[in-house]
Amino acid sequence: MPKQIVSVAHATRWMWKRLCFDSLVDMPTMPLLSYRHKLAVLFTPKAGCSSVVKWFLELHGKRGEAAHYDSWVHRYRSEVFNKSWAYTRARV
Repeated sequence: MPKQIVSVAHATRWMWKRLCFDSLVDMPTMPLLSYRHKLAVLFTPKAGCSSVVKWFLELHGKRGEAAHYDSWVHRYRSEVFNKSWAYTRARV
């Protein structure tokens, strides 16, 4: 991996680009990023993504909050988690 890649977000984009043969396929969703766990999770719709999101939120102690927000976990992911300070910090 090139030395200029310094963050999880940059590394994720770089790896995804390589996996997609230099952007022949666009990434369908934003990856789940965790600064605390140094973790990036890539997923695609219809491939168990709800289970992955629930697991990720459980890892961060947010699954209950997500369940109270909406029964569809992806609404919480896109409207709350992806806009949170923790997610923004992981993208830097």
